[in-house]
Amino acid sequence: MLACYWLRCAFLCSVTRRPPKGPSSSEHPQGAIQAGIRFVREARHLHGYLFRAIAFVSCGSALWALCHYP
Repeated sequence: MLACYWLRCAFLCSVTRRPPKGPSSSEHPQGAIQAGIRFVREARHLHGYLFRAIAFVSCGSALWALCHYP
């Protein structure tokens, strides 16, 4: 069992990765975030989903905040 683990580790360490051929995207992160915000603002079908997700996360956070830790 342990031999299989070490063989797998040796194989993964011997494999070399090829560098990507070029930039995957010419868009900067800030521009991508702004485009995503514009999309969500204009996509009416996502508003209900986002409202439910925000409500779930906020209630879950409140529940974790009320948990007693020794």
